[in-house]
Amino acid sequence: MGKGHSSEESDNSSTTETPFFVAPFITTTKDRVTINQQQKMTTVASAPPKRSKINRINIKTRRVQPIERDIDGNPKLPQQIGVLTVLNLGKISTEKDTFHNERYIFPIGYTVRRTYPSMIDPNNNTIITSTILDGGDGPRFHVLAADQPTEPIVANSATGAWTVVVRKSNEIRQREHSNSASGPDYYGFKHPTIAKMIQDLPGANQLKNYVWQNFEEMEPRAAKGVMAAAEKKRDNLEQMGNANKRLADSDEEIDELDE
Repeated sequence: MGKGHSSEESDNSSTTETPFFVAPFITTTKDRVTINQQQKMTTVASAPPKRSKINRINIKTRRVQPIERDIDGNPKLPQQIGVLTVLNLGKISTEKDTFHNERYIFPIGYTVRRTYPSMIDPNNNTIITSTILDGGDGPRFHVLAADQPTEPIVANSATGAWTVVVRKSNEIRQREHSNSASGPDYYGFKHPTIAKMIQDLPGANQLKNYVWQNFEEMEPRAAKGVMAAAEKKRDNLEQMGNANKRLADSDEEIDELDE
């Protein structure tokens, strides 16, 4: 997931790590989602999400997993979708065109989390939470690792934020892999089920640039297979982290015997 650059977002970004005084938790008001306490924030000088060219005539129907809903018909949260846990679907801004494009909607307060290799510990995974904040003139993509709770990464695009995560994760493991990342993948915008959950939010039908998408629910057998595959992928991520930790522990034991 998230191995290539998104065509919808700019990859021309630079990173600065400077003290920025904000909070380690997110608060929501009527019109804005903000952060308010001290943190060292990594700000990424990236372009905002680009307008996405999509064929408005040939819109394919996308299949989605069954969505767990409450008695009012709203999605139950948190909800596991693929490798992502959806914590908050957020609120659609209908007043500013910068909070959507033809392909994606960026709801204020939208929050997902996933397991990913740590950026500071080469032997372990961590939980990374991705959130969309209101930057006033457009969305701000806020990414926070559980093992770096006071050092968020904030960019004007999802790709800009997640490229930093991928690069730092590769660097600490001395990997020569590409540092490119697809923000829409890591944020879940490309996942059909999450896309439908967002499109179902109030105000989606008022967005002038967004191209309405068609969805249909999978047959139970197909949905079961998709969910099983996603669970296996999550387990593989956990096992990779555990294997790295066991290898590091083993190396420490060998070093102690050599002393």
